[in-house]
Amino acid sequence: MPAFLAAARSTDARIDEIRIGFEDYLYRAPYKFGGKEVDRVTLLNVHCRLHGKSGKSAEGFAAMPLGNVWSFPAPDIPYDTTLAAMKTLAGKVARFTQAYTEYAHPLDVNHALLPEYLKAAAETSREMRLARPIPKLCALVTASPVDAAVLDAFGRLHARNSFTSATTWSTTWAPIFAASIWTGTFWPSRRRASACTTRWGPRIHLPRRR
Repeated sequence: MPAFLAAARSTDARIDEIRIGFEDYLYRAPYKFGGKEVDRVTLLNVHCRLHGKSGKSAEGFAAMPLGNVWSFPAPDIPYDTTLAAMKTLAGKVARFTQAYTEYAHPLDVNHALLPEYLKAAAETSREMRLARPIPKLCALVTASPVDAAVLDAFGRLHARNSFTSATTWSTTWAPIFAASIWTGTFWPSRRRASACTTRWGPRIHLPRRR
């Protein structure tokens, strides 16, 4: 991790537990996506428990459809096989994330573990002897509810909307990380990572329910 992100923040949290589960549903009527008829969906449900430096803990939850039809388009691989690959990968992503022992912001955690998630996808492809490797998009879809559950728990820990707690981080560091993805390096910055919200970061205002 770059030195300017490694600076300790009072709002950082440490993950204690990641739990996953699956739910299967049949649609009332099938639909076509990418030329394929889809009549069912499997949800990946993720629960996260973490704690802050003060000792206070919180739990978060997130869910994501395992869209293997569009994230892992493989005409030569059966639907059940690509779904099984995503389920296997989800278990590995959960274990990697729970094993992350550093105090950090959820987006720092996700950025640090992304290479491990992609390695796990390649490993799963080899173990299952898939006709083609799990695409990066599929790996990201599988990992997304884990990332969202951690961010939800982080927001609950600090009594803030999860989107708000990520706004300043994303508007400040996202361009830097985007550059790092393409160049493999990090741009220097004069600003130091701060708490989950700061005075100079824009805020998201969600519409009120009527």
